[in-house]
Amino acid sequence: MKKTYLFIFIFLLMVLSLILFLTLSKTIHKVRMVEIYALKVSCGLRHTLILKNDGTLLVSGYNFHGALGTKDKTDRFILTKVMEDVADISAGGYHSLVLKKDGSLWAAGNNYFGQTGYGYVDDQLEFVKVLSDVSKISAGLYTSFAIKKDGSLWATGNNSHGELGTGDYAQRHEFVKVLDNVANVSSGLSHTLVLKWDGTLLASGNNDSGQLGNSDIIQTNKFIVVASNVKAISCGRFHSVILKNDGSVWVTGFNQFGQLGTGNFQNIKNFTKVLIDVSSIFAGKDQTLIIKNDGSLWATGYNEYGQFGIQSTKNSNVFIKIMDNVVFASPGEGHCLLIKNDRTVWGAGNNYYGQLGYEDMENKINWIQIFEYKK
Repeated sequence: MKKTYLFIFIFLLMVLSLILFLTLSKTIHKVRMVEIYALKVSCGLRHTLILKNDGTLLVSGYNFHGALGTKDKTDRFILTKVMEDVADISAGGYHSLVLKKDGSLWAAGNNYFGQTGYGYVDDQLEFVKVLSDVSKISAGLYTSFAIKKDGSLWATGNNSHGELGTGDYAQRHEFVKVLDNVANVSSGLSHTLVLKWDGTLLASGNNDSGQLGNSDIIQTNKFIVVASNVKAISCGRFHSVILKNDGSVWVTGFNQFGQLGTGNFQNIKNFTKVLIDVSSIFAGKDQTLIIKNDGSLWATGYNEYGQFGIQSTKNSNVFIKIMDNVVFASPGEGHCLLIKNDRTVWGAGNNYYGQLGYEDMENKINWIQIFEYKK
């Protein structure tokens, strides 16, 4: 009888051990199956920000002004982790904005015009908290904008052409409230576009190339209405790109490098339709990228570093197809990054400062993978 009980006990112990093993195996498998991928990329003039889906911020490139937030001025040639719990990113000219998951806005980098918004004009070598209750951020070349959770627009930085829309030309070294009921904002070198919730487009700032799209070249320091039925906006250095509700793309402003995609190099003073069937728009310094409804990526304008990834450094004044299966893109000055629908990140163009995060200083005239999807 004792042997029988012992046999049953051993048998039950083996069964329990097997169940425990299978349970642990499934748990370990689930842990290993956690997906890590790029959620967003943002290119400054010479630096790069990459946001992972786990809230981790990776940076690379030019860091003389501290735009990477690494507490030093050393350029980074590989992607370097600097922050966690991040919800959104925006790279300016030589500064960076980071929105954390708690709604706080953090800034680092060049602050000559007060664009980091922390009250001084010294460069900021690490990310500092500058605002709370923020839902959306946008960095211009020398400006910074934040939309708070109540829909109010706040601005700081250079205002020499009235690009902050404050009604004057005074720089701001801290964020000041400008407008209410704002859905989105985008700023170039010296002009700004604001999208209201009802699709109305407002513009302010420099207009010497017609970048405000109101049919003249007179600058303004207050936001004026320039279009309606607008879905998305994006500013280049001196040009503006908008996406209307019907999927059409309209452009205006500076066109020296063909960034308007009109087939010539002439500036335009009013918004002109150039494409249809478009889902997303991205204006770089002197180039424009768009994603069509079928996921194809098209580009026009400045390409002298090979940032279109087409094995050429020739500029284009018409939109040319450069890749399929793209969900997001970000052009800088001489480099571009994109995210494909498999969540891999690819880069092309200028890499002298390591802005492609590819461990060397060689420019790339074809697309290279710099971040992979991981399970």
